[in-house]
Amino acid sequence: MMTTPHRIVTLVLLVWFLTATACLANLPIEVIHEGKTVEQWFQEYVSGASTRTPPQTPPVVNGELLWPSPAAGAGDPAWEAFNVMGSNAVPWLVHRLEASAGATNAEPSRLERRQVIELIQRLETTARSAAPSLLTLLKQADESEAEAVCAAIASVRPEPLLINQFLLDLGKAQRNADMLYYARRLGWSGSDVAQLLGGLLRSPDRDVIHDAAALLEAAGPGAQAAVEQITGALQNADQEIRYLAARSLAGMATNTPAARKALQGLIDDQNEMVRRVARRAVQ
Repeated sequence: MMTTPHRIVTLVLLVWFLTATACLANLPIEVIHEGKTVEQWFQEYVSGASTRTPPQTPPVVNGELLWPSPAAGAGDPAWEAFNVMGSNAVPWLVHRLEASAGATNAEPSRLERRQVIELIQRLETTARSAAPSLLTLLKQADESEAEAVCAAIASVRPEPLLINQFLLDLGKAQRNADMLYYARRLGWSGSDVAQLLGGLLRSPDRDVIHDAAALLEAAGPGAQAAVEQITGALQNADQEIRYLAARSLAGMATNTPAARKALQGLIDDQNEMVRRVARRAVQ
């Protein structure tokens, strides 16, 4: 008959073995809540997808997230279970997300992936560690799935450096339209991204120039690294683009001599709105 000390040693060895096996297999350690595994709770969550109100998507204004009140989970046992498990359930969700990234778009694979994304969004900053996997998925997501992934990324509030690197990667791959869309949707910061946006002001595509100029204008002093590129946009024949460029310079005129000098040259611009921006900034 096994003595108590032997039982303890055996239990410790068993836990160690299971942990080591999970690590070797790159699998998350199983979590049990009220007698059910994360997998079982997830299947319950999926089964209720048709009757559940999706969480709200936080809007972005100039890179700032406007947070609604937390999504109500009362009366939804599966969500309440994930809410209680919190960060302990996130490794399983990340593993499931990564495993489904290359899966077929056919149901039920797509439905289950969508439910994983929704759970991550509802867990908010508790699921911040899922951000790298979400950004990887976003690079290959189609239009119908991209919005859900963006909402989840915004909800977990990743480190700005992760967002910036994601945008820089898209720029390096010449995916300019995607980069501009996600910069608007997720927000951006940093001199590298500002210079990337500034470089697009020389694009032959008027829409690309306009969108890049709008992002730089909204950034105010955050666009300072692109001041020379923005100044170059003042030569654009499109009056709206010149107006956005002038507003960008006005937003940094108080601490950027180069911006103030460029604005001095706009005081007699042929466009009245551009003249007003310049005069107001340098007076």
